[in-house]
Amino acid sequence: APLISELLLKVCSWQGVLAAIGAASILLGLLFLRVGRGGDFKGEPPNFTNLGIIMKQPAFWIMMIFFSVGIASSMGVFSMLPLYLVAERGYDRGYANMIIGISRIPPVVMALISGWISDRLGPKRTMKYALLFNGVTTILLGIVPEGWVLFMVFMQPMLSACFFPAGFTLLSRISSDNVRNIFISMTIFFAYLIGAGLIPTGMGVLGDAGQFALAISLTGCMILMSVVLFRFLRYDENQHS
Repeated sequence: APLISELLLKVCSWQGVLAAIGAASILLGLLFLRVGRGGDFKGEPPNFTNLGIIMKQPAFWIMMIFFSVGIASSMGVFSMLPLYLVAERGYDRGYANMIIGISRIPPVVMALISGWISDRLGPKRTMKYALLFNGVTTILLGIVPEGWVLFMVFMQPMLSACFFPAGFTLLSRISSDNVRNIFISMTIFFAYLIGAGLIPTGMGVLGDAGQFALAISLTGCMILMSVVLFRFLRYDENQHS
């Protein structure tokens, strides 16, 4: 996405970049409507009864926190990273976008490796280690000296990508069959509001005060502290296995 944006900015304004993204989204939606092969089954509709059951489960809130920090470590940091590199680290905009774009290629491989690891260690342990090491790399991204910044720009997204394969596996195992679609939808809904909305907004506020490095490191601390919640996560290990 940063590489595509940089190419489009050479021929159009930032409004044109957004228009191109919107047009591509519409075309892809129409294409899927025409040739997509989705399931023809229906999930459980949300109502006060099943929402009340879900929200009374501690596992729901714990998983929401895990996905909030997981999304913050990927989309949240990603959304602020170009501005951080340009405004606080002194990188040229084009060079920063190029580096960030290239740094998002290795995570594709890491996601596949993470799925393989999850099959052997289990999703819970894989998630725990992914958040642990991701928290450390996110903290380091904000505090390392200049010579190590590019290394952390590549390491941080690689480890953030390791969270999601195990995370979605565990999310499907915790939720019961009859409300699984609602459990997953509500978890991701709240997690996205926090991880891709509230936390990046807080990072932006600190960035306006010239504290981008502090904002990124504090995000890393939140990711790291979330690991404590694994002690309180209870579910049937054999469910859906």
